[in-house]
Amino acid sequence: MVQSKAKGGSEFTQTGRSKEYEVKYIHGNRNHYQKPHYYVKWKGYPLEESTWELLSNLANAQEAVQLYLNKKDQKRGPLEKKGMMSGLTILSI
Repeated sequence: MVQSKAKGGSEFTQTGRSKEYEVKYIHGNRNHYQKPHYYVKWKGYPLEESTWELLSNLANAQEAVQLYLNKKDQKRGPLEKKGMMSGLTILSI
């Protein structure tokens, strides 16, 4: 479970704890203000409610991050692997 600022990090449950959301999968990444962000599909929410999240917001979802990075690495071309291309990456799953 992950507490996400974009999906209600300031929201609280009846016990007074912050509400956490479960990552279904990650389907994109970008650098925003020189910080990596990941495009997260949330379990139980439609694709349209996916949000961009800082890596620090995904501390409890490292398996999903690693799975995304492994898939991304498999799909990268030779120029990208050498660091000659950069920018937004969206993978279809």
